[in-house]
Amino acid sequence: MPSYTVTVATGSQWFAGTDDYIYLSLVGSAGCSEKHLLDKPFYNDFERGAVDSYDVTVDEELGDIQLIKIEKRKYWIHDDWYLKYVTLKTPYGDYIEFPCYRWITGEGEIILRDGRAKLARDDQIHILKQHRRKELETRQKQYRWMEWNPGFPLSIDAKYHKDLPRDIQFDSEKGVDFVLNYSKAKASQQKGIWPGLAAEQTDTEMGQGFRGRESTGCGWACSQNQMRLGEGSSWNGITFSLHTETPHPYHRCLPRKAAPEILPRAAVDHYESEFVMFSERMENLFINSFMHMFQSSWNDFADFEKIFVKISNTISERVMNHWQEDLMFGYQFLNGCNPVLIQRCTKLPEKLPVTTEMVECSLERQLTLEQEVEQGNIFIVDFELLDGIDANKTDPCTLQFLAAPICLLYKNLANKMVPIAIQLNQVPGDENPIFLPSDAKYDWLLAKIWVRSSDFHVHQTITHLLRTHLVSEVFGIAMYRQLPAVHPIFKLLVAHVRFTIAINTKAREQLICEYGLFDKANATGGGGHVQMVQRAMQDLTYASLCFPEAIKARGMDSTEDIPYYFYRDDGLLVWEAIKTFTADVVGIYYESDQVVVEDQELQDFVKDIYVYGMRGKKTSGFPKSIKTKEKLSEYLTVYDWCSWIPNAPPTMRAPPPTAKGVVTIEQIVDTLPDRGRSCWHLGAVWALSQFQENELFLGMYPEEHFIEKPVREAMARFRKNLDAVVSVIAERNKNKKLPYYYLSPDRIPNSVAI
Repeated sequence: MPSYTVTVATGSQWFAGTDDYIYLSLVGSAGCSEKHLLDKPFYNDFERGAVDSYDVTVDEELGDIQLIKIEKRKYWIHDDWYLKYVTLKTPYGDYIEFPCYRWITGEGEIILRDGRAKLARDDQIHILKQHRRKELETRQKQYRWMEWNPGFPLSIDAKYHKDLPRDIQFDSEKGVDFVLNYSKAKASQQKGIWPGLAAEQTDTEMGQGFRGRESTGCGWACSQNQMRLGEGSSWNGITFSLHTETPHPYHRCLPRKAAPEILPRAAVDHYESEFVMFSERMENLFINSFMHMFQSSWNDFADFEKIFVKISNTISERVMNHWQEDLMFGYQFLNGCNPVLIQRCTKLPEKLPVTTEMVECSLERQLTLEQEVEQGNIFIVDFELLDGIDANKTDPCTLQFLAAPICLLYKNLANKMVPIAIQLNQVPGDENPIFLPSDAKYDWLLAKIWVRSSDFHVHQTITHLLRTHLVSEVFGIAMYRQLPAVHPIFKLLVAHVRFTIAINTKAREQLICEYGLFDKANATGGGGHVQMVQRAMQDLTYASLCFPEAIKARGMDSTEDIPYYFYRDDGLLVWEAIKTFTADVVGIYYESDQVVVEDQELQDFVKDIYVYGMRGKKTSGFPKSIKTKEKLSEYLTVYDWCSWIPNAPPTMRAPPPTAKGVVTIEQIVDTLPDRGRSCWHLGAVWALSQFQENELFLGMYPEEHFIEKPVREAMARFRKNLDAVVSVIAERNKNKKLPYYYLSPDRIPNSVAI
């Protein structure tokens, strides 16, 4: 009787293993086997990170193996299982790989086909065509579109993270990591507001009522292989301890009852949820008890260091020390957190009536302002998008304000950008003066702070939320709905949407929702951020997401004229590396443009993005279909400056000045965020900018969805090209006081998940 050797690999993430019964059935061209229990006597099968092998004997010849069926049946309690892959050794010595990289939940089952990527036209066997069709039918029921707010790109139909399909939820490490980073940062900042609190109130960095024997972030940790209980501090009947035998790098403690047994994943989910609610209750109690201090102003700029010092780094320290300087102000438009707004000014706008006489002390070439414009030395950043956006009114005790400034910048003889004129609102007039470097020190400083605040709002809501998170989610949902796992484009993209839908769902649940973090800390909270996205959607175009085209459209493409635009230089290197890789993969599976046109699954994927993601707007320029290999490659390619509060204020508590010569240092401090909002803001910036311990960066593909040698060779070339980019950037950054490494491939996450 024919005998097969079956090798089964279990995932290495928390709770990936299972004690449930696992059955295997083989489906061949000549018949199907009975289902076989995969079990070895006196052996703990399917442990986390394990690779187990089994001999399976069948009664008759099965022919070519086309599918395998994995079934999971309950042993004691429902125990989810993460299956990485199955390898089958046939009686003839051939090896067949079946990638999975999915969770099997409840009493579930999964049908896998071998790992070779196939277009629909390549499947000629009925059972494979049927498997392909059923997979998409099932996915389209799971991955449904939903309108979260009118005018937004459509998102996943899930109100809460727990409602998502299991395969796209955070794994336990990621979920705990997010909670802890935010809680740790927030608690550190609370110490900065109220440094006089007793040590026992803050020794766990969680505020009143939560004491631990060691300061461990927010009371969680994990061992390398499992979660166990120990003695320690307690809350709500849960015991906490710091494990020293195999410490987690962040020294977190996982809650357990006193018995040293393994904690089921469901219990961790429960405790994580309760812990978040506990943290919020403690935060509210803590803040309410000190509300008069929470809403009070800082004493001066140096006072901000009380919260800043807790999480500072080399770059943020330099920003803190030089943020008032014009050179630092101008540099950030090129290489700060939002280097996508600055553009070459080809004509002075009528709404900014600036003259040569106003700025002649800033012009170094003995030319008029108009001549400087003609020579390409004048640049502009216009925050027109913010004009008319409602400021946050959720807190009746604190008035908050927005501005829509226009900032004119000048490329001096050293090829550095410096600001030369700032108008704080769009309509010129006596009560909307143009502020200049020659004005009184604090007039000019406050004008620059207003620009930095406006830049923060556009970065957070448009550059980050809309153009990064929401657009990426559209690609992810369309991929799951229209591309089966065997499709080469699914295999290419799946690593790049890892946790994207999950982090966006969490954001809608906790950050940008009503009473979320935006409402607490940002001047655009309370609905202003929604208005901004709705407005920005009108101008979102496909071309603006194509990096080289976007750079050229803003007149920022000349490396000779603008030599210190590192965002452009590094971005183009990374873009070319990605485009070369996608072109290699496309060339392997699409031998002609005609094959692209005839791939209906691909066309449905592109159409889903256009119709649901971009809401069918013709002016967006998003294609309804893809007709060439070159366009397909381009389409697939399209896919820490805020820690010093005065440099990027999330809210302003006084309106923009309407006259010159009246601003004082006290007025500036009273305009900046109060103590509480500063801490909320800094906690969020910290939590949302931390890489996970096991973060995957560009070019890393630990899940081997592709098994073909040509694709693996393309991946190797891709990594080699990325390594070359890393070397170029590292060499350029040598001896720089302000290194720019944000687009170094070894710092670019593989997916939008932070």
